[in-house]
Amino acid sequence: MIEMASETSELALPSVTRMLLRADGSTTLLLEALVGQRLSLGLVDQRETAAGELSGAVRTALNCADGDTVIVRRSVLRAGESAVSANSVVIAGAERDLTDLLAQREVPIGHSLAAAGRHLGRTVLATGRALWPADDAADAIPCACKESVLLDHTATAVAYLHERFNPAYVPVGVRS
Repeated sequence: MIEMASETSELALPSVTRMLLRADGSTTLLLEALVGQRLSLGLVDQRETAAGELSGAVRTALNCADGDTVIVRRSVLRAGESAVSANSVVIAGAERDLTDLLAQREVPIGHSLAAAGRHLGRTVLATGRALWPADDAADAIPCACKESVLLDHTATAVAYLHERFNPAYVPVGVRS
């Protein structure tokens, strides 16, 4: 569950966190600048499914019909053995070449797009707080999170992203 941030609550975050949450470019490249090393992809799951299995909000963000086929991907971006972000991505309606770039199983999306010379616009839909790690509520701690869509050259949404950031790298404590 994402706790939506208000303008006031977001201002209480450290500046590095505010910059990451508001950025409309490659999160991969920003995280690499933050941690000082190239990130690798840990693919947790990637599968095709019907858009009807998605939440209404995600279908609306991607302009999907219930019967459309989408790719659902869960992954972790890592700096060495340490997880920096946990990501859920839904890829829809993209041209085949773009879908192939977004769905690469061994490369972060930011790396695959950069290597292909492709730039996609990004619209931030929401920012807030969630729990880290995403899968173990017993040990979970608050983390910053961001929901956005990637847009192709026609401004059509081709991917929905929900990103959670490890608070060891992207702090959520009140700024000092």
